Amino acid sequence: MKRLIVLLVLAIIISGCTSARISSQFTSGQVPCRPEEIIITEETASAITGMHNWVAECNGKKYVCSYHHGDGAKCTEIKP
Repeated sequence: MKRLIVLLVLAIIISGCTSARISSQFTSGQVPCRPEEIIITEETASAITGMHNWVAECNGKKYVCSYHHGDGAKCTEIKP
């Protein structure tokens, strides 16, 4: 029983992790930049809701982005 609880806690922790590399790949499908041109900041993820949010910057523009399993990634330019 203890082992099951430990595995469940680890799965929740891992599912809440973020990755700038993955976020830049999601972003590149939404903005006119290649993944290696994108800077990712302010990443957050929720294991409970499955929502992943971040800010992406490329070519002098910033975008607020999100990803939810099933809905895919969406990015909106942040206007100055």
